[in-house]
Amino acid sequence: MTTKAAGEFTVTAVSDGQLRTTHDVILGIDRDEAVRLTGVPYGQHLVIDVNAFVIRRGGKVMVSDAGTGHTYGPTLGHLPKNLRAAGVAPEDVDAILLTHMHPDHSWAWSTRPAKRCFPRPS
Repeated sequence: MTTKAAGEFTVTAVSDGQLRTTHDVILGIDRDEAVRLTGVPYGQHLVIDVNAFVIRRGGKVMVSDAGTGHTYGPTLGHLPKNLRAAGVAPEDVDAILLTHMHPDHSWAWSTRPAKRCFPRPS
C-alpha cells in the first residue's frame, strides 16, 4: 500500500485483487492498440489490478470506489480485508465515492444486505 499526502488529504491505494480477463474489456481502442498498450499478445489473458483509494481528511474516511464484492471469484473481493490491513474497518468508512458504476468499482456497494461489504449507517 502506498500513501501520499495532498494538502489536507492523505490518499492510500488499497487493492481489491486482480481481474484476469481478455483484451475485449478495453473499450474504445482497436485490437492492435490494445496489444501495444498492454504488451500482452492478443488471446492471452490480461491481469488487471483493481484498486480503491482511502481518502482521509479531518478525521473522516472516504473510499473511492467500492470494489467487486463477492461477485468475481477468488482473485477479487479482497478490499474489506485489505482496508483492515490499512487500518480502516469497512464499518468506519464515512462515505463511498463511486467514480462510475462498472461492477469492479461498485458491486461491493450493494443494495442486498447479504452482498454488502460496507455496512449502511444506522
